[in-house]
Amino acid sequence: MQVIKEELKPYIRSIPNNRELPFEGVEIHDNFLTGQYLEHLQKMLLDGGCPWNYSQFVGMRSENSNLSEEEVDNHLYFIHKIYENFRPVEHPPFQIFDQLLPILDALDVRSLIRIRALLYVNQGKIIKHETHKDAPYPIKAALLYLNDNNGYTGFEDGTKIESVANRIALFDGSLDHHSTTPTNCKERIVININYT
Repeated sequence: MQVIKEELKPYIRSIPNNRELPFEGVEIHDNFLTGQYLEHLQKMLLDGGCPWNYSQFVGMRSENSNLSEEEVDNHLYFIHKIYENFRPVEHPPFQIFDQLLPILDALDVRSLIRIRALLYVNQGKIIKHETHKDAPYPIKAALLYLNDNNGYTGFEDGTKIESVANRIALFDGSLDHHSTTPTNCKERIVININYT
């Protein structure tokens, strides 16, 4: 177990092992953040001040999709872009990037590629979204789940990561995976971090 640096103790409960790419499988850490830090992030993203952008499709739309037209019509979610193209992309007055620095430090991020907050709404049934890769090459992916719900992240090998508040899942973002909607709450919120 790694020793948590003094400056991270108010934010981080456990530091994951730093695995080199490419790696197989999913590493899950529950109770990753301190309760106070988790609550702070939840409030920032859910208290009405966060600008969310609508997207009419989840994942990568492809010619080889196995989804029916009805399923495609039910694919939607909201995105809050935080970091992209080698820079923070948020605009004042709402900015969360600086609030995520303890997480980036705990993950030992060397090169940051993208951070997005994702919001999936309850659509009355579990909708499995299109399978996708975060990148076509090995890349580290971290999914930080901010609320408890019955949605999940699924992988081609049948692995399912349940959405548990304060859980972080680490995996190779070039693995095929998909998201789902929840049915037992209004929304499912995840912070997606891609890095090396």
